Amino acid sequence: MLDWLAAPVAGVLLFAFTRDAHAAVAAGFAAALVLLFSGGVGGPLLLFLLFALGLGRAVTAYCQRGETTEMATRRAIEDQGSTILFAGLAAVIAALPRGGIYAGLYAGVGLIAALILFPAFAGALRRIFPARRSVEDMYRAST
Repeated sequence: MLDWLAAPVAGVLLFAFTRDAHAAVAAGFAAALVLLFSGGVGGPLLLFLLFALGLGRAVTAYCQRGETTEMATRRAIEDQGSTILFAGLAAVIAALPRGGIYAGLYAGVGLIAALILFPAFAGALRRIFPARRSVEDMYRAST
């Protein structure tokens, strides 16, 4: 039962590190799916959270440099995606001898959620609920 409370906690943690409400809600949704597909076991959730924090923090760093959110997400996946993929595959391989096929599948669920579901949910939420912009941002003239 307590493992299911970890999904909102994952969203809150991501919001604390990224200050992005879309990413926080997307992390909550992806964490809920991780728990659903892993049968309520919290182990893959930690793997997902580690990878999602790295990816979310990279997106925030690019946004602070002046990139648009879409471009920042693309660049973060380009820069961090291979690292997350290989670290996740290493976690799957390391989990197989210790916990069997189910532990490997659970680690794979955490990897897929972080690399595919989390950015997809965040992008969909940004498209459906766009961020508020100030009047100055909307009518700023490029010189």
